[in-house]
Amino acid sequence: MFSPSELKLNASRSLALLLLGSHLFAIAALWLTALEPFTAVVLTVVVCISLGWQSHYWLWPGRSDRIERIRWNANKKAIRVQTGDGCWYDVTEVKSAVVLPYAVVLRFELSSCLLAKSVVVLPDMLDRHSYRRLRILCLHAAYVNAETATGS
Repeated sequence: MFSPSELKLNASRSLALLLLGSHLFAIAALWLTALEPFTAVVLTVVVCISLGWQSHYWLWPGRSDRIERIRWNANKKAIRVQTGDGCWYDVTEVKSAVVLPYAVVLRFELSSCLLAKSVVVLPDMLDRHSYRRLRILCLHAAYVNAETATGS
């Protein structure tokens, strides 16, 4: 039905603008309220630290725990993901797949991790055809679940 797909997730410009815009909005709100200058400066520094951390966490390429590629074979119901350090991991179960007009959110368990991982895919992270293909795969539930992983 579907041929195997390999999806390379690129950096998202819309996510960067969303992070920057929300933090700038918070800084503007701090300075427009009736706060003492010292308090406003301290809270501005906290918001700037938050912007730096969020940018590092969501936008920094090559982070070892960031999902950079998804290899999806719908016929075999097999999904593999590649992290920033170049290692490939098998997905043992897809906990949820939420498909929205502006994002696809996948939550899954990996063969080597104790905790479930989530990946948010925005439209500008993939080319148009690949993003549409990912949405179709998620909508038709062509993913691994506990029954297929155990062979039941």
